[in-house]
Amino acid sequence: LNETMKACIGACIPCIAIDTTDTEDIIHEIVTWAVSTGNGRDVYVWRVSVGYEKWGAYVTNDDGTETLIDSVDNLGTVYNIRKCPDQGPELTPDDDMPGMTIPFAIDFIDEYDSGETDRSAIFVLRDWDVHMSNNSLHVDRQLALMESLSSDPGRTIVALSATKWSDENLPRQLSSHVYRMNYSLPNKGERITLARYWQG
Repeated sequence: LNETMKACIGACIPCIAIDTTDTEDIIHEIVTWAVSTGNGRDVYVWRVSVGYEKWGAYVTNDDGTETLIDSVDNLGTVYNIRKCPDQGPELTPDDDMPGMTIPFAIDFIDEYDSGETDRSAIFVLRDWDVHMSNNSLHVDRQLALMESLSSDPGRTIVALSATKWSDENLPRQLSSHVYRMNYSLPNKGERITLARYWQG
């Protein structure tokens, strides 16, 4: 996943579509990659019932408190990955009508200004295959967004699906802007290494 993230972001590919049932593992790997690149890259995770939640990596201080870190200078640094405790109101739509988080998912990415905030961002859309093809307007709004992201390496979408991404669940209009991949479970050794980072 790390090499895919690096290559796709470097090539300004707007969306990485990953089929996996290991959502938590994916989120942890993405945050791990974000802090290891040292570029101050934020990670926002969207789900239909909530809207966005910011995730980050935390190191434990000597007094037991935790500090959110932007990057890891030392490869031996131990940190915990979790949702940030302070989630601002800007991460959810003003309208609490059911389903409003779906267009908001696109609005939030579209309005995020990586130049103004001086921070790049990765937007993880959970179970996006269920919502990607909602209607023609929604597809066109995604297309317009992806066209703009094609020249902006500061914003990248990671669209997750529990089923395999295919021509049936990925609209043809978007396919040229999307890199598809499968996320396989890490082997036992890889899981132990990842667990050491996640659990401290």
